[in-house]
Amino acid sequence: MMPRLAWIGVALSFLATPLKAQEKVVAYVPNWIDLKSFAETIDYSKITHINIAFESPTDDRGDLSFHREDEVLIAKAHDHHVKVLVSIGGGAAAGNRTLKARYFGLISEPKRAGFAAKLAAYVVEHGFDGLDVDIEGPSINQDYGPLIRELSAALKPKGKLLTAALSKGYGGERVPDSVFEHFDFVNVMAYDGAGPWNPNAPGQHSSPEFAGRNVDYWLKRGLPASKAVLGVPFYGYGFGKAFRKGAYSYKAIVAAHPDADRADQVGETIWYNGVATIEAKTRYAIDRKLAGIMIWSLDNDVAGEKSLLEAIARTYRSRGAADPPAPGEDRVGFPKDYATAFEVLRRVERLEKRQVVTVFGNARAASVRRVGDLPYPYGSVIVMETAGALKGDDGEPRRDEEGRLRKGDVVGLHVMRREKGLGAAYGANRTGDWEYVEYRTEGTYITPPRKSFACAACHVKAGSGRDFVYRGRFPETLEK
Repeated sequence: MMPRLAWIGVALSFLATPLKAQEKVVAYVPNWIDLKSFAETIDYSKITHINIAFESPTDDRGDLSFHREDEVLIAKAHDHHVKVLVSIGGGAAAGNRTLKARYFGLISEPKRAGFAAKLAAYVVEHGFDGLDVDIEGPSINQDYGPLIRELSAALKPKGKLLTAALSKGYGGERVPDSVFEHFDFVNVMAYDGAGPWNPNAPGQHSSPEFAGRNVDYWLKRGLPASKAVLGVPFYGYGFGKAFRKGAYSYKAIVAAHPDADRADQVGETIWYNGVATIEAKTRYAIDRKLAGIMIWSLDNDVAGEKSLLEAIARTYRSRGAADPPAPGEDRVGFPKDYATAFEVLRRVERLEKRQVVTVFGNARAASVRRVGDLPYPYGSVIVMETAGALKGDDGEPRRDEEGRLRKGDVVGLHVMRREKGLGAAYGANRTGDWEYVEYRTEGTYITPPRKSFACAACHVKAGSGRDFVYRGRFPETLEK
C-alpha cells in the first residue's frame, strides 16, 4: 500500500449528513507519523474506518510488533464510532527479503493455523475491530488463499472484520477468486499506474479510466460491487525536473502550487489527483454501487476547502440531489461506422497518458475548413476517439515508420451532434445546438445523456453564447 478517469467533478455543497451505513470511507493512517498529535486533527465524521499501517511479524513465531501510539488513535476513533483495523504487510514489506521470507514461512501449511490464531488474538488484545491483509506483490504466493480461509475462521467467531488491499497489476493475478467470500470488503488499489520505478514513462498514475479498469478487473472475477472499495491516492509522482524516487504528498503539492487543488498536474511535472478528480471518482463509486472509497493516506491531506477528504464527503452528501440539467434521451446516436465513413480531422498524441486521440467528422462536419466557416452545419457529427498506445513486449509504446505512436485498444468515444433545437436541456451550460454522449466501442454508455452535463460544462468554458464545441483542427487556432 505504500505509494507505488478526464472526468469533470460537479458537486453540490449541502449541510453535513451522516454517511449511509453501506458507504464506507476507509482511511489508511501510517504509524510512523506522530499519531498522538494527528489523532487530534482527524475529522472523524467524514470517515467510517481507519486502517493503521503497518504491523508485521518480528520473528519466525509470528509475534507482531505494536506501536503504543496506536492506542491513542484507537481510543479517539472509537469515541467517534469509527472502526479501526490493523493492517499487516504493506508495499515496503513486499520488497524486504527477510520479511517476505518470514511471511512465507508463517503462512505455509505447517504454521498457517497457528499464525492465524495469533493474529486473531492480537486483534482482540489491542482493541482493533478487525484485520486488514495488505500482503501484496511478490509476497503473494500459493498460500495466500488458504491463509485467508484460516483468518476468516479465526476472526469471524470473535465478531471481527477481515479485509484486504489488492492491486490488479501488483500480484492480483495470484489471488484466488475463492477469497472474496471471506472478506467483509476489499480495498482496490487503483493507483501507481506510473511512478519513479519507470522514469522514462511519465504520466498520470491514477486516472479515472485507470481506476475504472481496476474496479472492472475485480468485479469480473467475482468480487461483489457491495464489497469493492475504490482506492484513491492523496499523493502524486514527479517526472522530468520534478523527478524524485519518493512520492509527493497532496499537502506538499498544494503548499508549493496554491492552485493545485483545481488540477491534476503541476510544475515540470507532478501528476496527482485534484479535487475534481476525487469528486468524479466518488461519484463513480456511487453510480457503480461500490462499497465506498479508500484513501492512501489520510495524513497527506490538507484542511479546508482544498481538502480531498472533504471532496469525498461533499460528493456523498450530494448524492441524493438532482443532477444538473441534461437531456433525458439519446439524440446523438452511436456512429457505428465512424472509423470508415467519417473523415479524420485531427490526430493528437497524449504522450504523458500514452494515448492517441483521433477526431473524426462526418461529411457535414468535415466541410468546415476554417474558423470563418463556423458554425458547423446542422447534421454535423464529431467523434473524439481515445485509444491507448500500442505497447511492445518491453512495455514501451510502439511507433510506426513515421515515428508516430501506434494506436492500441480504443477506450472511449466522445460523440457530439448538432441539430436544430438540441442543447436546450443543458440550461446555462448550453453550447449552441449540440448534445453529447460518451460511448464504449460496442455502443454502450460511458457517459449517458442524463449524465452529459459534465461534457457540456467543459465545452461551455468557451462561452455559453458561442456555438463552439471543436475548433482545434483549424490553422488559425493552431497558429495561436
